[in-house]
Amino acid sequence: MLALAAGVAGLGPSCAHPEDGARTRPRRIHDKASVFGDPALVPTRRGERIRLELALAGEIERIVANDPHVTQVAASVRIPAADRPAAAVVSVQARPMEPAERRALAQDARRVIHRVVPDSTADTVDVAVHVAPEPPTPVAFPWALATALIGLGWSCGVAVDRWRSRRRPLRSAHSRQSSRLPMPRND
Repeated sequence: MLALAAGVAGLGPSCAHPEDGARTRPRRIHDKASVFGDPALVPTRRGERIRLELALAGEIERIVANDPHVTQVAASVRIPAADRPAAAVVSVQARPMEPAERRALAQDARRVIHRVVPDSTADTVDVAVHVAPEPPTPVAFPWALATALIGLGWSCGVAVDRWRSRRRPLRSAHSRQSSRLPMPRND
């Protein structure tokens, strides 16, 4: 009977539903760069167009990132095809600045897009400038809390020590004397 139970237990994981393993595997998010970014792939018109779009987006990101106010840039470019016009979307994260400076930064990014992307018209270019959140101010070490916790720990330690000393049986003077007497030898 024990052998049968061990055999069934051993077969349990192998008899699991085949989709159980697939559900635990994390799903990889595919974007244009991961799918078409490798130039070693078989060249197709679509692959070449997307690699060109990735190169243009990278160039826009590098040029816009040279501004000292910019902290982060993300760009996406679509070059013109027979059924759709060229388009570019740029998201810029910048240090805190005045609204006029943000508008000027957006205009500079638009000029860069018009210079880099062929056939980009004003209605297919979108630039968003976001102000980066200010970093949180460092919090001073809470010395008062640390001192209170040390005092609480100390007082709890004293209370536990006193409680243990009360719980310990008191040894009488006679028992102390008898424990100090030498034991007789049986020779």
